[in-house]
Amino acid sequence: MARLAPLSPRNPVDLGDRVRPLPGDGPVPTMPGWQAIHTPGHTPGHIVLFREADRLLIPGDAVATVRQESVLSVAMQ
Repeated sequence: MARLAPLSPRNPVDLGDRVRPLPGDGPVPTMPGWQAIHTPGHTPGHIVLFREADRLLIPGDAVATVRQESVLSVAMQ
C-alpha cells in the first residue's frame, strides 16, 4: 500500500451540486426520521446522524471511509 501512496488524490474532490449544507442541528432534509447533531471534535463541522425509531447513531466520519487494507478500494477512491 505504501508504494501506491503517490497515486492517491492530492486535491479535494469536487462534489459540485451533489452536496448541500445541513440546516444545522435538527431534521435531515430528504431523510425522514433522521436528525443531524453537531458533535465538535477532531474535525470542524463534525456531525452524527441519529434515528430515534431504532436508536441508530452513525458518526459522520464513518460515512466517508475506505477499506485501507483493500488495494482495490484505495485505488478506486
